[in-house]
Amino acid sequence: MTIKWLPNILTSMNIACGATSLLFLINNEVKFALIFFVISMFLDVMDGKTARYFNISSEFGRELDSLADLVSFGVVPAVFLYQSLNLQSLTIINALVVAAFIVCGALRLAKYNTLNIKDHFLGMPIPIAGGLLVMSCLIFDDKIFLLTISSILSSLMVSNIKFMRI
Repeated sequence: MTIKWLPNILTSMNIACGATSLLFLINNEVKFALIFFVISMFLDVMDGKTARYFNISSEFGRELDSLADLVSFGVVPAVFLYQSLNLQSLTIINALVVAAFIVCGALRLAKYNTLNIKDHFLGMPIPIAGGLLVMSCLIFDDKIFLLTISSILSSLMVSNIKFMRI
């Protein structure tokens, strides 16, 4: 009986890791923020695999997973971007690019939940976009490049491009 809650427990742990990553980012502890971000990625994979393995998918679980994805792969990467840009004085353009990543992630998740497509993803999945944005923030130091890559990833999330399911 308890096994039916396992995917939701994993998803809740994903949200907790995303929130913890945010707290570390706020305190400029990038190493610990990254550790919790990576753990949230692992948990995101495991909750879906667990639900499919035990055949215990539910509407509640799907909605909870989307909320976890928005925190862990929308808000956290956007704050990574904000920190990477070292924005002492926030310009309108910078603020819009950072906010657009979160908004496009939310739109992508809502589209995913309403279309119910099984054989492919329509638009880049937010965990992939979030992972690529965080990786870019860690590797590149150029503000224009980071703003550009964030804009591209945001656009890909809300695009109608088909992405293969793995």
